[in-house]
Amino acid sequence: QGGGVEVARFLASRGARVTVTDLRPAGQLAESVERLEGLGLELVLGRHREQDFGGADLVVANPAVPPKSAWLASARAAGVRVTSEMELFLAACPARIALVTGTQGKSSTCSLLAGLLAAAGMRAHLGGNIGRSLLGALSGMAPDDVAVVEEAVTTTNTTFQRLGALKNTDGYFAHRGWALGWGLGCALGVKLAWPRRPVLALVGEGAAMYGIQALWSAAHHGLNVTFVICNNAQYQIL
Repeated sequence: QGGGVEVARFLASRGARVTVTDLRPAGQLAESVERLEGLGLELVLGRHREQDFGGADLVVANPAVPPKSAWLASARAAGVRVTSEMELFLAACPARIALVTGTQGKSSTCSLLAGLLAAAGMRAHLGGNIGRSLLGALSGMAPDDVAVVEEAVTTTNTTFQRLGALKNTDGYFAHRGWALGWGLGCALGVKLAWPRRPVLALVGEGAAMYGIQALWSAAHHGLNVTFVICNNAQYQIL
């Protein structure tokens, strides 16, 4: 996805002194290294150095790095803030954000949502874990645009910490992943709680198959809920 490269470019563009460190040698990172040329960055490849963690002002960790990594623990012990590409994006994004997370169906849902927004005449920026970092697109975003972001389960904790601080979130419900079949039933529960408000549920086909009885319940009890089921062909066995 180029997230690490875009983080480095983003921070360098804002005047930060950036050190890029990776345990993989330069030979395995040739494409990424080429994209960082001319930015004046320090590259520490094939190894990590204690000073690059404990002596930094900010550490931006790749989502693939385990939260309990000894290197990240070293940074935290030194009082260094550890963050992620997603948190940097959420803090800097000037546009409205449609954030999609979960276990299966994220890419299908994001692509469908971005297409629906574009068809409605709105400017949508599609990215995140779907294959494109949106940090490099921030300068082209306006307040009326919508950033449709696929967020990996590995970064969900950071993201929901950020979203928890936002206001006016009483119309959005979601789950942090690792569960299937909750979406349809959850939508019915929201409708029962707020019968006069329109309810739209976006779910993947796996979740729909696990909780398909919710459609019967909606019809049987006359609950007017709109279900958009995204088929990403991941559950042929069902």
